[in-house]
Amino acid sequence: MKKVDIDEVITQETQRLIGYIMPILESMDCKEEHKKGFKKCLWKFKDNLSEKLISEKINNEKSKY
Repeated sequence: MKKVDIDEVITQETQRLIGYIMPILESMDCKEEHKKGFKKCLWKFKDNLSEKLISEKINNEKSKY
């Protein structure tokens, strides 16, 4: 799996997760700032996860040789 593929898959899953969670937050009458903060946290998590998976993939490829 390429770096771009990893990032695309994680981005799609993050979007899906946000799509599931936002209606819940809206039904709870959360303030817009809380929704934005939650989204920001999910995107930061996504970035960190992508970075770690890509690093791990690179390390595994290096160790094979």
